[in-house]
Amino acid sequence: RLADENKKLQEKLDKEAADLKKKIQDADEEKGEEMKIMQQKLELERKLLNEKMEREKIELAEEMERAEQDRKREAEKLKSRMEEEAKQTQNGLVTMFERMKGENESRKTEIHGLKDILVRENEKIVRDQMALGQRVDNGFAELNGKI
Repeated sequence: RLADENKKLQEKLDKEAADLKKKIQDADEEKGEEMKIMQQKLELERKLLNEKMEREKIELAEEMERAEQDRKREAEKLKSRMEEEAKQTQNGLVTMFERMKGENESRKTEIHGLKDILVRENEKIVRDQMALGQRVDNGFAELNGKI
């Protein structure tokens, strides 16, 4: 009878052990499925994140290219404006130089004209003085002759 009870107890323990093994196996399978699902989700999220990063990388590269083009355009505009201002300044200087050169020539002409007038006036005064001196001498000679 004791052997019978031991056998029944052993069968009961074996059955419980088998049930527990089955439960553990079922739980392991369930966990395995959950792990697979979580791994798939993780892979999907990783793939989406990589795609998003690629898009953002492309967008950033395009934005940087646009910014570079804008910077180049602005630099070109600034260069053109500075060149135009330099030309205008140079033209202004050339114009001012030409005007001053013309005024200088005009003054030279005026000075030569005034010099010619002064020379003629001086010669006339010298002639008048000589004529006056001659008349004074003649007048003194005539006066001496009458005395």
